[in-house]
Amino acid sequence: DAWNEGGKNRWRYKEGSNQKVIEIELTQGKVAWIDAERLEEVQQHKWHVYTGGGYCKVFYARTEVRKKNEKHAWLYMHVFLFPDVKAPRDHIDHDGLNNTFTNIRSGYNGINQRNTKRESKTTGVSEDVILKRYVAHWTDIDGRNVRKIFSWSKYPTKEDAYEAAVAYRKTNSEHIIKKIES
Repeated sequence: DAWNEGGKNRWRYKEGSNQKVIEIELTQGKVAWIDAERLEEVQQHKWHVYTGGGYCKVFYARTEVRKKNEKHAWLYMHVFLFPDVKAPRDHIDHDGLNNTFTNIRSGYNGINQRNTKRESKTTGVSEDVILKRYVAHWTDIDGRNVRKIFSWSKYPTKEDAYEAAVAYRKTNSEHIIKKIES
């Protein structure tokens, strides 16, 4: 699929999307996805890839905006496209470059925090080698950080302790998400 010129960024239809999703070419070999009907708005700006800081490595599309006699400011594509969605905005699939309507929701009331994919703790389970245990951790419905310890000595093998921690965390996080969405 060839890239189309025109506007500030090159673009093309996302393969398999029946011309409903557009890929916008960004820097660093990345692409952002948008709904096809939003192309004209998005093409008013030159978009770049940005790597979010902190403990999670998420890529976002952003542009620099300047107003007369003011310093520059950064405008993120998901904020630009969805100004009416209550902040903070949350990418449901954890992909900050997927800015389609079906992937953006309000992250209000801790939803965004609970939906964060942490690079070092992708399962929400960490290993404590010194104390010989696994710790399952999550954010509860009221915003509290919660954890449960799975000592290796209480299970037949270290791997069994890990599997128990993963299963426990998964059960609790699914329960919280159901409460939020209902």
